[in-house]
Amino acid sequence: MIITEAWLTKGAAHGRTGQSMVPQGIVVHYVANPGSTAQANRNWFENGAGGARTSAHYIVGLAGEVLQLVPDTERAMHAGKSYGTAWNQMAPTNNARYIGIECCHPDATGKFNTKTMESLLTLLRRLCTVHKLDPARDIRRHYDVTGKNCPAYYVKYPDAWQALVDACKQAPAGVTVNLNGTPRTINARIEADRLYITLAELAALIPGDVPLRAVCEAAGCQVTFKDGLVHIKTA
Repeated sequence: MIITEAWLTKGAAHGRTGQSMVPQGIVVHYVANPGSTAQANRNWFENGAGGARTSAHYIVGLAGEVLQLVPDTERAMHAGKSYGTAWNQMAPTNNARYIGIECCHPDATGKFNTKTMESLLTLLRRLCTVHKLDPARDIRRHYDVTGKNCPAYYVKYPDAWQALVDACKQAPAGVTVNLNGTPRTINARIEADRLYITLAELAALIPGDVPLRAVCEAAGCQVTFKDGLVHIKTA
């Protein structure tokens, strides 16, 4: 997954206040505009969102593209309005706590297609890792925090939403890296902001000689040189 920076212009008219935020969770939305692209929705926010002055941190497109509009540590204006008395107390604080992700969808049902879903899951896993969030507790629908029918398909079919959250808890099949500007998925995992990879995968990823001692010591091994031999003691 490649995240493309497409920053909104700072200013209330663009839904970007510049106010700081420490993410405490993630809210998933749908764009409610069937067939529209990520870029078109980004431009809609940039142009004032029809006077609503709303925004989001990310938009996931129909082809799986991901645009980032606002930094994770800035507030976006995506979930601050209550749509029922049960949410009157919660809603005004949402934008100071939650990262907002808008998702494109091909038709009026609001169901995400396969490419959108794959990128959304990768993004959610990444954000949970980076900000130390619990998918089961910290990933919400727009409906959950304001009462709005959004994302509509996943409000109508809560089992589909639960399946999405459950998928976020599963380890991803791999990690996508940019190798000399070209995206490549590698057999690896991310835990506590560290990348874990096998030596075989590393050798395939980086041709030529590598600093073996540094690699071994980073893996928790002890490396010594004696009698012309390299001695490696595993942890």
